[in-house]
Amino acid sequence: MNPDKFTQAVTEAIASAQQVAQVRHHQDIDVPDLFKALVQPDQFATQLFKEAGIPLDGLNAVIDKALDDESVVEGTTQYGQNMSQN
Repeated sequence: MNPDKFTQAVTEAIASAQQVAQVRHHQDIDVPDLFKALVQPDQFATQLFKEAGIPLDGLNAVIDKALDDESVVEGTTQYGQNMSQN
């Protein structure tokens, strides 16, 4: 994966996902971190999910559960510095 070839939207989404991973003390940026970033009110995916008829409250609950199930790392300040293999 070459970050130099990402579009601006993808770069911003990954940066937002990194913030989610940092707040939740996740070692890697994983799929739930990215989805949480994408369903924020200011993100483009929110409108896509709404138009697809997906209830955002339910989607957020599923994402939050997945985030809660992720491993938490303590004792470091280097959260969300890597992309997971997922």
